[in-house]
Amino acid sequence: LSIHTANRQGHVAISAAQDSFAYGMMEAALCLAEDPATPVLLVYYDAPLPDSYDQFRVESEVELPTVLALLLKSADEISFQWQPIEPSSALTDSQALRFLRWLLSGAQQAECRGERMIWRWSRVH
Repeated sequence: LSIHTANRQGHVAISAAQDSFAYGMMEAALCLAEDPATPVLLVYYDAPLPDSYDQFRVESEVELPTVLALLLKSADEISFQWQPIEPSSALTDSQALRFLRWLLSGAQQAECRGERMIWRWSRVH
């Protein structure tokens, strides 16, 4: 995307297995905290693994490709917390889909279990 748009601003690629979306949100929030005047674009993409990677497939893995783009302009709109847990592959569903469902629901807060963390999102206002 950055090559196609000739974007020379800094960017980060994160690969954290089942916690990739949540760590991406953490990175975006930290970028906003460092420079609140510059909006942050978080682009998340996930697709089912090819058959040759069956040994790495997690049972709860989403079967459909997922693409989510969020333009974050203020670190004051959504807060999140995390709590370390024992590593587990027993995940409920995709973090990105869980976050999107929460964001669209209007609920005050949501929780999602990751591979190594429990992630909690809250609306500040």
